[in-house]
Amino acid sequence: MMYAAASNAKTGWVAKYNLSKLRNTYKVSSSRMDLLRHAFYVLMQGGDTSEYKAVRKCVTYGSRFTTGHGQSLAMNPKNGQLWFVQNPGTSGGTATVQRLSKTTLRPYQTVKFKPRSSDGHKVTMGSNLTFDKAGHAYFSSFVAGSKKTENLQGNY
Repeated sequence: MMYAAASNAKTGWVAKYNLSKLRNTYKVSSSRMDLLRHAFYVLMQGGDTSEYKAVRKCVTYGSRFTTGHGQSLAMNPKNGQLWFVQNPGTSGGTATVQRLSKTTLRPYQTVKFKPRSSDGHKVTMGSNLTFDKAGHAYFSSFVAGSKKTENLQGNY
């Protein structure tokens, strides 16, 4: 998960959850996250228990870096790589996507490009990113006032 430092911040960090241990040992699930939330809430309030400490050890945090909007972290299902939009740029300007290391939880590869629509018009890359099963990257954008999805040419 990528977290922004504040609602309008361009910096943040990535947290990696050991979902297997959280599910199997502590019965945490997408419909029952209260134990995980409570373990961090109690810590912020100055209290703690051995169970809460163990639950928090299932979460690994990366250091703070420039994340951009923060909502675009996406996994390429073809190769398992993690990518995010660090800077969507402006219409005709340079956009930046970065590859995230699964071990350091920091970016280590940068790709800069000037997005164009399929008919050659300059576009602004949106802050969302996704991949199809074949490894093609897509982002949303506004082209001439209408919403549109664009394919980033090439495989990442």
